Amino acid sequence: MNLKPVFYEENWYLAVIAGIGDMKIDFTDAGMKDDSKVGYQLGGEFGYQIGESFSIGLGYKIATAHFDDYKVQVGGFYTGARFHF
Repeated sequence: MNLKPVFYEENWYLAVIAGIGDMKIDFTDAGMKDDSKVGYQLGGEFGYQIGESFSIGLGYKIATAHFDDYKVQVGGFYTGARFHF
């Protein structure tokens, strides 16, 4: 589940992303059992609203979970386009 409040300044927007969810990992190649833990996600996005029904954005997200002795962290940049109806 994510929360994503969006703040507008004319047609530009800035969003903050925070979430929590299930994160699964496959440890079979390491000779261990698979595991599932609660993970956390943080990120941010900025973009431009084109008219009332279209927007484009660029953002960054990172997800983190702790599996016993291991910390798993996955993150990266993304870009997208949205059609609002």
